[in-house]
Amino acid sequence: MSDGEHNNEEEQVLDVEKEKIRVEKILESGLGQIGKTADNSGYSFVSLKCSEKEIGRSLYNLVQKLCHLRYIDLSQNGLVDITGV
Repeated sequence: MSDGEHNNEEEQVLDVEKEKIRVEKILESGLGQIGKTADNSGYSFVSLKCSEKEIGRSLYNLVQKLCHLRYIDLSQNGLVDITGV
């Protein structure tokens, strides 16, 4: 593998990591409405509104961390891969 190919792969990995951080910040800013968890063990955010936020093509499984969500609005984002939901 040449130095150029190695640097290109490193740049791609960095770009993906930067995009994950950007999307995570967008998701955090869209959290709202606190309610009891389904198992009544506590309270959590139950609403996520992130329409028209240019999230991009993938959620990188970030929404799975927000397991107590009941209402999710990710409309108008051009998502292709919703496996993270």
